[in-house]
Amino acid sequence: MLRRPRLQYPWVRLRWIDAAGSSGCGDANELKVPVVYQEGWLIKETDDAVWVSNCVYIDDMQFANRDCIPKGCIIEMVQRAKAKPDRGNY
Repeated sequence: MLRRPRLQYPWVRLRWIDAAGSSGCGDANELKVPVVYQEGWLIKETDDAVWVSNCVYIDDMQFANRDCIPKGCIIEMVQRAKAKPDRGNY
């Protein structure tokens, strides 16, 4: 069974609002503010934003699929307990 690697970063589940846009002509009511559900490792946090990644290269601890989300856009963030690094738990 494929398992998520245990890292020193906490795993979080986020619900946040994103911007919507269109470059074409249309009615102002066409656009809706989308709500995003996302899970990943919380790799950085400041007073203004959080950085989340759902992909990690274990051998050199490089993250991919990274998002920087302003805290003002976050509706909810649930954090699981931190886990110790474990390179063999796939």
